Amino acid sequence: MRNETNTWDFDFNDADKLLDWCVDKYGMSKYHDDIPWLDFNQDDLGIMGEYQADSNTVIIYPDYIKSYDDLVETIIHEFQHYLQSPMWFERYYNMGHSYDTHPYEIYAETISSNDKKLLLNKA
Repeated sequence: MRNETNTWDFDFNDADKLLDWCVDKYGMSKYHDDIPWLDFNQDDLGIMGEYQADSNTVIIYPDYIKSYDDLVETIIHEFQHYLQSPMWFERYYNMGHSYDTHPYEIYAETISSNDKKLLLNKA
């Protein structure tokens, strides 16, 4: 939600709508039976979001989301992880990849950056 001063006030409905947009755009995961749960957490992990495959949950850390653009990119990014193989996600890390070299992270970053622009241009 944007207010008159063009700063962003966090709105849980925005996150729900963005998750619905992801389901419409990308479809369902072949690794999970349901769309992911959306959860909001105040933990101090220093990240905007994460996907937990074992609970099929996209977790958003509102304290680190500074703009609507951040929220859009975070939900698209984490939704990509929902679509990816949890086994291979872990396997890539076990093979020695870091966040910056992990193929699934690179892919999620690319999709979220490109599709954020697509979504925001339609809004």
